[in-house]
Amino acid sequence: MHTYCIPQNKVIYAVGDYKNNSFIPNHWYALDYGRLFYATNVMKDPHNRIILWAWIRATGIKGWNCCLSLPRILSLGPDNKLKYAPLPELEKLRKKHYKFSNIVISQNSKEILKKIRSKHLEIVIKFELLDAKSFGIQLFKSKSINQAESIGYDQ
Repeated sequence: MHTYCIPQNKVIYAVGDYKNNSFIPNHWYALDYGRLFYATNVMKDPHNRIILWAWIRATGIKGWNCCLSLPRILSLGPDNKLKYAPLPELEKLRKKHYKFSNIVISQNSKEILKKIRSKHLEIVIKFELLDAKSFGIQLFKSKSINQAESIGYDQ
């Protein structure tokens, strides 16, 4: 596998062949469809895993509060597209666990996970859109300055 990542703006990559010291791309794909994930870096670790991480652009008005993404292990799937998963070592950072099931969210739902108070969250969400074309939740919502971090999906 040889990949070439373009590190700025929308992150795209090519899968192709490396022959005679030249990379010949066969297919181009988007790695991330958002506007906040950029400046990717890739390395091989001592276990021969290919690790990717990137900058995540700030959504606030100050512009200086960016952060690094969690590292991801890359592999090439049978469909010749990159597959990625969080490093298993990240599980050591986990503390308290919450599980919620079968929550119905409507357009006017508020404070669904009100009892969770934390500065750090790892969230696994599985949802069915049913009739909706998009879905989103807000985290770390501040009542005093009307600011929140949003996670969303839009067809």
